[in-house]
Order: sequence, then C-alpha cells, then structure tokens
Amino acid sequence: MKLILRIITMALLAIPVLLTACKKEKKTNPNGLPTVINTIITQAQIDTLKKHGTIINEGTTPPTVSGSFVLSPDICTYDNSGENFAGSTFDDYVYKFSNQNTGKFTVRVDYADTHGGDVGTDSTATYISGSGKLFTIFAQSSGVESGINYTNLEVISGEVASGGIANFQLTDYLASKGADPTTKLEPAGSTRIFYDSDLLSTPYTGTIVLNSLKGKILDAIKANAKPMRYSK
Repeated sequence: MKLILRIITMALLAIPVLLTACKKEKKTNPNGLPTVINTIITQAQIDTLKKHGTIINEGTTPPTVSGSFVLSPDICTYDNSGENFAGSTFDDYVYKFSNQNTGKFTVRVDYADTHGGDVGTDSTATYISGSGKLFTIFAQSSGVESGINYTNLEVISGEVASGGIANFQLTDYLASKGADPTTKLEPAGSTRIFYDSDLLSTPYTGTIVLNSLKGKILDAIKANAKPMRYSK
C-alpha cells in the first residue's frame, strides 16, 4: 500500500512539470522563435533566407522597439531576382515601429522613403522575436499586383542602441505568387537584402505622411523594377 501511495504521489508531483513544459512548447518552436511566426513563414523559408545572409535573432523576449529611424545609406547586399542590384544604393527609408504587444509578439511597422514617393504599412500580420537588445520582425503582406495574387514577406533585424538601431537589416522576400504567364512579377523566391552601411539607423524627427500599403513591396516584386537611387 505504501508503494502504491508513493507512486501516486510521484505522479501528482510530475503533473505541474509536464504542464509547464507544455506551456513552453506552445510558446516557442524548435528554432527558438515564437510559435505564431510559423503562421507566416516556414522553417524551410527561414533556412533559405539565412543562406542568403538574412539575420534572424531568435528568442521570445524581444526588446521594446519604438520610434522612427532612418535607413541611410541604404545599400542592397543581395539580389537573386535577376536584376543584379547587389551593391546599388537605394533611397533613404524611414521605418516607424509602434504598438508592440509583448504577450502576442506583435508590432506595427510603417515605412516611407524620404523623397515622399513610397509609403506603406506592414500591420496585417507582423510579429517580433529576439532577446536582450536584439530583435527580428517578420511582416507579411498579401495582395494583387497586375492581376496576380502574391504573398510577400519583410524581415527586419537590428539591435536597440542608445543612438538608434544598430546593424539595421531589411530582407524583402516574394514568398509566393499566382499564375504569371507573361512574367509581370519577379519569380517566387526572389530576395533582396538591404542594410544601413554606417551601421546605425538614427531617430527621425521629421514628418512623413504614412498611409495604406502601396509602393515599396509592390515595386520590389514587379519584374524589371528599377531601384530608387541617389542622384549624384
């Protein structure tokens, strides 16, 4: 009887440990990212982007990312779309981060180029991972361009620093597209990676009108899209 009671007691003591393990399992997936990120990107896609040079900061305790920051000088470091823009300098961009929800791993991202020709938001399905001062934001957008359905993903990584965001990197990835017999859009899987070449994106104090998604993501996935470069 004592042995049976001991076994029952040990089983009851194990229940809280199992429940805790289950909760942790639901919160993170095997690669250390919040589980909710699985809804907009697969592990295979993450692995592919990493091979191209995309930085993924893992973890479920990201820092607070808030405010507007200037990506400048904005250099393209990788482009497999066939346009060969790697090494090109693009227009400066302002990225605004707001409404971060730590429990849901969500954050709003607005952007605009400083010349006023391209503004938008990635607020539909946008999640954040990271730990310490390092973060990565996954922003998915779906729509129709030139009559073709598409799903695009932006991956933004950096480090919260006293003077702004250090090592700001932006990956633009065309995750999928519908039938495109005349090649109006770039091939699915097209990836462009940009970074702030002075390694610090400083706070932006000017005023830019931010409105609905139009421009940057669409321009990036159009076949033969041209970069917006400095006129020097």
